[in-house]
Amino acid sequence: MTIKIEDIILMNKLKAFDINKKGIFENNEKTYEFEEIEREIITDNGSNQFIIFGLPTSLLYSFLITIVYLSTIKLLNHFKPLNNIKL
Repeated sequence: MTIKIEDIILMNKLKAFDINKKGIFENNEKTYEFEEIEREIITDNGSNQFIIFGLPTSLLYSFLITIVYLSTIKLLNHFKPLNNIKL
């Protein structure tokens, strides 16, 4: 809920720079303050997208690493008796 409120506040700040009210920001409307707000929106957007894309990806990656690790341990334990052969 707070993410939506923050997004609305940032979008309202950004709309204040739209002088001609076209919805498209032209070069004469872009100032240092505009770029700061734009950067803040982009940064917040990346944090929000982690929940959607980053979390499942990292969970899948961790799961695959665990499967490879457990398979390797099981495979090594399977061949362990061959190392104990006495001649």
